[in-house]
Amino acid sequence: MSAHSQHAGRRSQAASPDTGRAGIGSTVLLENSLSEDERRKQLIREKNRRFRLRHPERVKADNARRAKARQEWADANRERVREQKRQSALRHPETAKRYQRSEKYRLYHKARYAANSESVKQRAKKWKDENKARHLETVRRWQASHPVRTKELKQKCKRKARTTLSDSYVKQELARKTTLRHSDIPQELVELKRAHLKIHRQLKAKK
Repeated sequence: MSAHSQHAGRRSQAASPDTGRAGIGSTVLLENSLSEDERRKQLIREKNRRFRLRHPERVKADNARRAKARQEWADANRERVREQKRQSALRHPETAKRYQRSEKYRLYHKARYAANSESVKQRAKKWKDENKARHLETVRRWQASHPVRTKELKQKCKRKARTTLSDSYVKQELARKTTLRHSDIPQELVELKRAHLKIHRQLKAKK
């Protein structure tokens, strides 16, 4: 080894203790700058992080158990949960809007509707019957804000009504070129007209 290399090695060895002391000093300063409460929280976070790394399966099982317990409590306290969500949305309207536009919100309510479609429909119908003016105003505001989507939905509803021969479509056919209103048409006449339209379609399909 050359004299120059030996000298460089001794110089680096002499510099390293200072570097180490500087690092220790900065760590001490950082720790001193933290309050007692912050240090305690930092230690707890680090301890929890190490536990999660050592026991991933146990953490997963615990999370599943807590999620199940939360869901059971929510199912048993639906009105309380609904009120809590309403109050939270009032306090944080922007956050609520962002969540309602998220994919997570859409998927959650899609799954919930699929599992409880009948009860959801009944509650929605009951609310509409009890709050007709409020419901109509909400619909008008939404339609005014979404004209293209409103047009698409109306066309879809018309196609579905024509395909299924709904009461509204049959009444429309009965009232065509007359002064009759839908409320003037009895249900017995609707049933007769629906049967007539079905027979007419069957004959048309055989031609």
